Amino acid sequence: MMFDTNKFKDIFLLEAKEHLQKLNDNLLLLEKIFKDKKIENKLASSQSGELLNELMRSSHTVKSSSATMGFNKLAYLTHVLEDIFDYARYGKLTLDKKIFNFLYDIFDNIEKSLKEIKENNKELDLQELADKIKLVTGVATTGTGKSIKNQPDGQPLKVKSGEVKSDGFEKISHINVSVEKLDQLMNLTEELLIHRLRLNAYFKKITHSSDLDEINESLGFAISNLQYSVMQVRLVPVAEAFINFPRLVRDLSLKQNKDIEFEILGSDLELDRTIVDKLQDPVVHLLRNAIDHGIINHGKIKIVVKREKDYFAIEVEDSGQGIDWQKVVAVAFKRSIINQETANKFNKELEQKKNNIPSDEIVHLIFHPNLSTAEKITETSGRGVGLSVVENFIRDIHGNITVYSPLSENKGTKIILELPLTLAIIKSLLVKVQDQRFAIPFTVIERAVSVPQESIKSMGDQDIAVIDEIDVPLIRMEKIFGFLSSQTRNKDNLTIVLARRGLDLVGLVVDELINQQEIIVKSLPDYVKGVKGFAGSTILGDGQTVLILDIASIALDIKKLTRV
Repeated sequence: MMFDTNKFKDIFLLEAKEHLQKLNDNLLLLEKIFKDKKIENKLASSQSGELLNELMRSSHTVKSSSATMGFNKLAYLTHVLEDIFDYARYGKLTLDKKIFNFLYDIFDNIEKSLKEIKENNKELDLQELADKIKLVTGVATTGTGKSIKNQPDGQPLKVKSGEVKSDGFEKISHINVSVEKLDQLMNLTEELLIHRLRLNAYFKKITHSSDLDEINESLGFAISNLQYSVMQVRLVPVAEAFINFPRLVRDLSLKQNKDIEFEILGSDLELDRTIVDKLQDPVVHLLRNAIDHGIINHGKIKIVVKREKDYFAIEVEDSGQGIDWQKVVAVAFKRSIINQETANKFNKELEQKKNNIPSDEIVHLIFHPNLSTAEKITETSGRGVGLSVVENFIRDIHGNITVYSPLSENKGTKIILELPLTLAIIKSLLVKVQDQRFAIPFTVIERAVSVPQESIKSMGDQDIAVIDEIDVPLIRMEKIFGFLSSQTRNKDNLTIVLARRGLDLVGLVVDELINQQEIIVKSLPDYVKGVKGFAGSTILGDGQTVLILDIASIALDIKKLTRV
């Protein structure tokens, strides 16, 4: 009876991918030791020796599992890797820049082969690659069987605790569950929450007994616990999105002949999978931007992940030259992104260097898809995409973005992405303008205030509220949505929701603050997805659909800030 390996393919691919990541991570650490300590011959540190042991173990594991699955070309190549790291452990091979680069290239080809196996159940032909690295390193690997290792005492290579399976039985502590099943579970939980809200609304209209109250309360408690449990299951470490970043920074800095130190802090914090899945592309753009525009010859790039009250913050900071805001304005004018009048206004503002920080209107220019200050097109910039990918990501997840790059030279740049804890269920403030209700995500709200009419002043064609001695431009909802002028608004005081727009504040004028509420975010229909100002919709307990406001896109439209 033939052994059917197909049913083990997913497990094989998962394990191989994990060990491929270990190979990349450990080789990066080893390369750093070589660079810092300038080790040229035998490895002098116990750390580098242990790294080579780890590299050997990972190569050996992939070799063995590949051979078992019948992927002999992959097994042979990883056997060659195993011998290379064994030779290096005992000084029979000197690792240099050429070999390091070759090894990274091999890792990339292994990744391509695993992808081919996943999609077509067929491995790539890696024989030529294996022969080349053998020629460069001088290892004498043959076949996929056991190599004669360079153990000084003749003993076999020690295996770390936990890598050898026990003959006894162990309880299963973890199981793999498909993402599709988790999404189905989340959808069912959302439906339960909607019905719960409707039930609560109905309870307010009828007379009911204490027993029914107790049942309703118990039901609400059970649904809340279910919601919490489902959300916990969906959490994954942010590190999953950042796993390839050290290698990315290493490769790009090498191509540009720059010496860049890279650090990630807080990546063990967990975030909703749906956000982590979307997170890699925007942060990659921030890293590429820092490498290409920020760091000149040498410097440091740091990613810091923090958990703040009701949101996550991801900071991408570089120690480079900072953003040349005068150049940003000049390029924006040259490419007709802004007109001459606006360019003059921005240049005047930059010359005054108020608070040493440019206004949010100027900052927003760097996110325009047609703006690039690169002198020439490179692999990392100048292709017209710019940082618009980052802005679109933030808008899609109802987050906020802040850019710190002082007008003073050589102060570096820090870009902060503020992300909600989940995309499915968010905290919001329900407000009313005339007879229409809207939801505003808590992630952008600073606070709500009541402002007397005498604190409202005119500046050109715009109304400004003076709050805590700060000028806050006002957004009039009737202007945005074409309502008739509000008749219900208190004539003595204005109710204003202060929302963050980068480093600045804007004030949304409303008629009434209804309540704070967790809402279930639903995507807008395709025919209105392109309409700016809305981030989605939700269904309230009374069954009515309410639009979720996208304050960032509203506030960046200057026309919406003009007086009614």
